Amino acid sequence: MFSLFLPVYNEERDLERNVEEIIKALGGMDFELFIVDDVSGDGTPTIGKRLAAEDPRVKYLRYEGTRPTRRENLAQSFKKASGDVIGFIDADLSASPAYLPEMVGKMPEADLVIGNRRHPQSETKRSLYRYTVSGLYTEFVKHYFGVEIKDFQCGLKVFRRDVILRLVEEAGYDDKAVRNFAWDVEILLRAKKKGYRIVEIPVKWVESNRTSTRAFRDMRMIPYLFGLKSRL
Repeated sequence: MFSLFLPVYNEERDLERNVEEIIKALGGMDFELFIVDDVSGDGTPTIGKRLAAEDPRVKYLRYEGTRPTRRENLAQSFKKASGDVIGFIDADLSASPAYLPEMVGKMPEADLVIGNRRHPQSETKRSLYRYTVSGLYTEFVKHYFGVEIKDFQCGLKVFRRDVILRLVEEAGYDDKAVRNFAWDVEILLRAKKKGYRIVEIPVKWVESNRTSTRAFRDMRMIPYLFGLKSRL
């Protein structure tokens, strides 16, 4: 079985349509889909619960709190998976769920399969501003940690169950939301350190309307990464 997780925050506008697209992409696969709702304040809970009631393959998880800690709660949710393969896809579906069957199929030769927007065969549609900021962040991480991963932040990742649960346990839970989206970097760096096999695949990636509002999100994670190097 494949266990897919969809982290959401105030997604009432697109949630139903995107869940339908994911289910269609997974086709005849044996799967379960977890909607992981992180303190949404709009109509997301109502829609999520209804979708779960209508399809037994869909599960709805709700986290309460004073602020979103999306990657942290997402990671803790992996423990609820029934599948031997676990994946997640960002709620805006900037990277299509159509890649998921291929990614799951690569599991015999990999421990982690991740989308790579900078692959020569990838097609990306994004602003020059966002492309530049993201590129600077990626180059910093690559050189600072001495790794050859080309894309840390693409919101399309698939893992062997035992691998990701081990990595999540080692990384711990950041209840202060300091790590934020550096979670992706930390998980991949820990995987590299342990010698896990990481396969990067080309993707077609289209920037969502909300991505540009987070353009400096990656750069804000750099202070956390300074401390991470010593901890690793």
